[in-house]
Amino acid sequence: MKKTISYVVIGVVLAVVVGMVVKPMFDPLMWLNVDMFYHLARVHQLDYWFNGQGLFPQNFNSFGGIGIAVNIFYPWQVLGIFAALTASVSGILSQLQWILALMTFATSVLAFVAAKWAGLKKLPALLFALLYTFQVHVALEMLTSGSFSTAAGTMFIPFAFFGLYRVLAKQDFSWSPVLMMAVGGVGMAYAHLMTFLIVHLIMIIAFAVVLLISPQRRHVFMAGLRYAVLLVPGALAVLGPIVYLQMSNILKSPASSILAQRTYNISDFVLKQPGFESGLMLVPLLLLLFLFRRFYQDKLAYVLVVVGVGMLLMSTNIFPWDILQNTPIAVIQMPARLLLPSLALLEVIVFMNESEDKISTGIILALTALAVFNGAKAVDNFASATKKLPELTTTQIAQFGTGVSDGYGVPETFAVTDQNTRDDRFWLMMNYSDYMPKAALTNQADNLSFIGNDQNGLRLLAHELQFTSGAVVKPTKVNITPQTMSLTVPAVSDKGQVKLPVLGYNKLPLVIKVDEKIVPARIVAGQWAINAKALQGQTHTVKISQQTPIWLVIMSVISLAWPVVIIAIIISRKVKK
Repeated sequence: MKKTISYVVIGVVLAVVVGMVVKPMFDPLMWLNVDMFYHLARVHQLDYWFNGQGLFPQNFNSFGGIGIAVNIFYPWQVLGIFAALTASVSGILSQLQWILALMTFATSVLAFVAAKWAGLKKLPALLFALLYTFQVHVALEMLTSGSFSTAAGTMFIPFAFFGLYRVLAKQDFSWSPVLMMAVGGVGMAYAHLMTFLIVHLIMIIAFAVVLLISPQRRHVFMAGLRYAVLLVPGALAVLGPIVYLQMSNILKSPASSILAQRTYNISDFVLKQPGFESGLMLVPLLLLLFLFRRFYQDKLAYVLVVVGVGMLLMSTNIFPWDILQNTPIAVIQMPARLLLPSLALLEVIVFMNESEDKISTGIILALTALAVFNGAKAVDNFASATKKLPELTTTQIAQFGTGVSDGYGVPETFAVTDQNTRDDRFWLMMNYSDYMPKAALTNQADNLSFIGNDQNGLRLLAHELQFTSGAVVKPTKVNITPQTMSLTVPAVSDKGQVKLPVLGYNKLPLVIKVDEKIVPARIVAGQWAINAKALQGQTHTVKISQQTPIWLVIMSVISLAWPVVIIAIIISRKVKK
């Protein structure tokens, strides 16, 4: 009973601290940077799903309303949990605020659970949860980039790294650390693929080094193999559809970055002021902890120290990223992304080598206090800056798709209200060109960032029909739902093929009807097209409908079932003990 009460008290402490820190964020006005708007549009889609309208692979009523397959290329499983928990909240901006708050609380709870599972006592586990949540999740990620997915991915990193430490540094080859890594790995795959890839890059490097130097290399290899067996089915359920669709189509890749320009300045680690990215201030204190340990309790911990510090330095401008610009590692786009997991790994190492000396304890307490303060300052700065911004106007929303206002989405110099989000056109403003069929764009270079910067892209955003002759017809009415797009088209006299304003992906078939009769259709230059004869003579209604293909249903079922399998294994092994 006492044990249960103590855990309840810890949960209350975490809830109170998180609540106090995120409270200033709850305001009728909300600033949406590019990434935050992007993932808010995904929540908008998930809300329709929870209201019984289904989740379909192509997005018809957001992301420009032209059918980009966002729901395949960005995992929905973890975000879906938080969208479901907040679905009853009135107003999607309030829902956004609650999602961010719940993600922060979940991060602190899961960080505590991971630390306890790894063998830490309650107080060190609580301090780790606070330090990790407010240095890594809040100050460096939640509001800085605004990416729900990356923030969700941070919830699972402690499981992966605590498990990794126990296997490689403690040479613990039982099932427990392997299952910890599996929880972390599958969770990251379901939350954010880039976090998944970067964390596994770190894990693979650490495994490879320890395999070379450890006398227990056979056991290390077997632990890695067991982890792969637990990871692969869940990860493939998410990655499989992405790879399958990319192999079946020629798609536009995300805009490439100049790696050397997307790093942290090394001076930020000592000069950064409290607020956004203020977690950088804590790095020197974190590194100081290593100076107070002549010998680590676990002899192979130095391998993880070298990997962690190495990755931290690679996130800065002192690493020569220029020479790696055209190598496979450029897939990470922003070397600054290496900082977050490297800090998480260093924090895990510190707490797994907890010592009783007063200096180390004092530094840990100072780190934790500063982390909470910096996180609170970051949220307060965010709220204060938002209140100074003018509100987005209906005129600005109406201009979208006309060539006047066709950037990534909401201009970042304006704040948004729930009234804005009730305008259907608001959800068409997000127009990344990532993962579009290249043929649907006039400019097919991968450095094009958004559809509104492209001649054919503007026609798509305006939902215009394009004929073989070059003629363009604008529908008199466009009605969009998550599953269907209906176009009222005036009579035409053109012949040949007419391209409809919806993207065409091989392996994602659509049903196209003219006046409720199915007509033959095929993909032409990245868009679905029909014979123009079907539109001659009078005004017609073109209805485009999508169904989730069976292969995608199967992969989705596997993705939902696999975490249940892992949890069942954890419970069964605990019952046996």
